Amino acid sequence: MLTKFSQFFDDTPIFRIPGRRFSVDIYYRKAPEADYIDTAVVTVLQIHVTQSLCDILVFLTDQEDIETAHEMLLERTKRLEKKIKELIILPIYSTLPSDMQIRIFEPTPPSARKVVLARNIAETSLTIDGIHYVIDSGFCKQKTYNARNGMDALIVIPILKASANQRAGRAERVASGKCFRLYTSWTYQNELDNNAIREIQRTNLGNAVLLLKSLGINDLINFDYIDLPSMETLRLVELTKLGRRIAELPLDPMLSKTILASETYKCSAEILTIVSMLAVNNSIFFRPKDFKTMVS
Repeated sequence: MLTKFSQFFDDTPIFRIPGRRFSVDIYYRKAPEADYIDTAVVTVLQIHVTQSLCDILVFLTDQEDIETAHEMLLERTKRLEKKIKELIILPIYSTLPSDMQIRIFEPTPPSARKVVLARNIAETSLTIDGIHYVIDSGFCKQKTYNARNGMDALIVIPILKASANQRAGRAERVASGKCFRLYTSWTYQNELDNNAIREIQRTNLGNAVLLLKSLGINDLINFDYIDLPSMETLRLVELTKLGRRIAELPLDPMLSKTILASETYKCSAEILTIVSMLAVNNSIFFRPKDFKTMVS
């Protein structure tokens, strides 16, 4: 990928800066697991009972998985409360309030262990001191656009080999560590892909098409892309006057058209409020799982 970028930008030189790394021991399952959440919870407790008192990072797919694992760990540690040392369970995901998110960076008490339940954002964007053990579920969620029905979908897929290596690397930031992969060595060698489907090939290109058309670029098929998009996502149509107005708004084309149409019906104030809420999804709300029914 680096070579492709370098060639695209007139053979720009590539600089490689080595970093300090510690060793990490990789452990695989002997057989595939049917329930990776339950296996992750069991592995956390096994580490907590048998390994030295250092922190654990668990990679799961989404908020629902994280909340499920959180509940299971709370329930099982409560039953073992007098037999094991304190286990501090800290989830991290985007809709969690910021004051709860920053708890993962707080120092762990000397007589306790911290376990962080995270999505794949923790592969590269977060560095948490004290992590010596990583549990890798082997899965992630990926957003994919279906051009036939015009809908986005989040699907659970196996991670890439590069992602597996990044996850293992989280255990070697400050000292030697261990990575427990919840899949077999054969799965890593034969079923995990080396290269991801490029985002341009699995995303809605409505905004990009409008932008290119508004800039006067009409031949979208032969445009100089780094990676060719899916032809299904390129709508080969002429840009109308309405399309030019839509292109000026930094929103999904459907939302932009809704705002512009609200002028005709004299309801712009109400539509702006609705579109604002739709544009941010549910990121401004936090519904604790224990109180979801009450909140709804």
